[in-house]
Amino acid sequence: MRIFLLSLLLSLTAISSSALEPAATAATAEASLSGMVVKDPGGEPLKRVLVQVVSEDQQNRNYTGLTGGDGHFAIGDIEPGRYRVFLEKTGFLEANNRHWRSAGEAISLNAGQQVNEFMLHMMAAAAISGRVVDEDGDPVANVEVAALRNGYVNGQRQLSPERSEHSNDRGEYRIAGLAPGHYYLVAAASPEFFSRGQKEFSDPAKPGLGYVPTYYPGVVDSSQAAALELHSGDEMPINFTLIAVDTFHVRGTALDLPDRRGIAAGDSQAAVMLFSKRLGTMLSAAEVDKQGRFDIAGVAPGSYVLTFTTADPETPNLGRQTVEVNNADVNGIRIVPMSLGKIQGRARVETGAAEDLKRLTVVLQAIDDDAYGVMSGLAEADWGRIKEDGSFELKNVPAGNYWLSVRGAAHDGRDYYVEKILMSGRNASDTPLTVSGGTLNVDLVLSLGTGSVKGTVVDGKSEPVKQATVVALPEKQKRGRHDLYYIVQSDQYGRFILHGLRPGRYTLLSWDDVEDGAYFDPDFINVYEPQGKMVEITPHLVEQVALPVQSGNRE
Repeated sequence: MRIFLLSLLLSLTAISSSALEPAATAATAEASLSGMVVKDPGGEPLKRVLVQVVSEDQQNRNYTGLTGGDGHFAIGDIEPGRYRVFLEKTGFLEANNRHWRSAGEAISLNAGQQVNEFMLHMMAAAAISGRVVDEDGDPVANVEVAALRNGYVNGQRQLSPERSEHSNDRGEYRIAGLAPGHYYLVAAASPEFFSRGQKEFSDPAKPGLGYVPTYYPGVVDSSQAAALELHSGDEMPINFTLIAVDTFHVRGTALDLPDRRGIAAGDSQAAVMLFSKRLGTMLSAAEVDKQGRFDIAGVAPGSYVLTFTTADPETPNLGRQTVEVNNADVNGIRIVPMSLGKIQGRARVETGAAEDLKRLTVVLQAIDDDAYGVMSGLAEADWGRIKEDGSFELKNVPAGNYWLSVRGAAHDGRDYYVEKILMSGRNASDTPLTVSGGTLNVDLVLSLGTGSVKGTVVDGKSEPVKQATVVALPEKQKRGRHDLYYIVQSDQYGRFILHGLRPGRYTLLSWDDVEDGAYFDPDFINVYEPQGKMVEITPHLVEQVALPVQSGNRE
């Protein structure tokens, strides 16, 4: 997936109707950017804001400036290209012209352009603060309080932690830097504090008392949690009293552990962790002994995901399974480590020079939930990097099904894509790769035969719309492949360019504001697709379109 970090070195046609049309000078090839940062609402100038101008083509052409007391900034000697402008100031968040949180603004700068009076907006961040106490009113330290928000993860809408903080020795916490919106709040004691009451019970057949995650407004059942609505600048006080309930043990054995002879007694080389199935947050953990046995105490009734991992980065063992706790201990769990495989092969270009393949990385998109859940912890810095001779290797890949693609661009800014995936001479590019342990040998045939779409986002009056999100959706049967989506933002003139599209049919859609990842959700797309524009991309084609903007209805 390319999320607005595209190689955009093509010159764009100016739109005469724009109020921000830059004045060109022939004296220098560099461009300049000046403007003002203001607070929304009200338009108050903001001083000492760090302004960062970051190249979208990943060529490390980055520039910085600082606003003065009047909120103005000026940055000169900028190379031509497309950039994102990011802002940083403690206690504030970037905002777009519609007062929603922004992830930077796109801007196009041509040789000699002087863009002046460029207005940028920030809003005061919200915060939640309070105290965490036990049933006696005493402060509890090291309790993690997390603000959760609905968002999209791998194309599915679910609650995920936005920010979290731990209580101090007074039981105080403060979660700052929150954008306006709806949040759920949960306080979870550390694993050590979870089972504090267990020591009172010597009979393993009896339940113990433990402090379990408590949700606002003071409930232990996550389905009864209530949402908080935060506005810009809010400082909302929320206190928690941890609730002691009957808790239980989750016991079992991790099978097929590696040979652990020579490890000193007491050394922890493997562990199990218990995550909330609904929230995805870790609630407890325990060491695994040399015989593979584990015992997690202080577990409240509920649905969980149990994960297992070893500390050896060279040959990790990973396991994952669901656990249901229903008012009784859960014994006899047998968790089997996933089979880890290796994908190796060689990449080549069928036509054209291939001297810069070392700029590329082979990447995997997991299709199965289990594999998706552990992939992020396995990737190393050079994982999948293509070497000078075209060879590559991806080690310790969990068993599962994957789509394979390449990420990166040629030295001249053109994009490669995987035209063929050859396995024993057979082209398998339209089917997922199945990893089940062992070594999978593949040969990649890459192509530079991509196309582009250039255009302008317009409103109902055919006026250009700046800072709109533009997405190229692949054909419906390919929408499980996130690497086939192309996402950019329109610049200050409403212009956009989708660069590096592999040949095929696409639907173009644009929104004035849309939640990140919503375009991977079929239910969301079904609402907007009828207003989209179809394009057929062939190698080296540059398509010109005018794209109507839609409202993304962000909260």
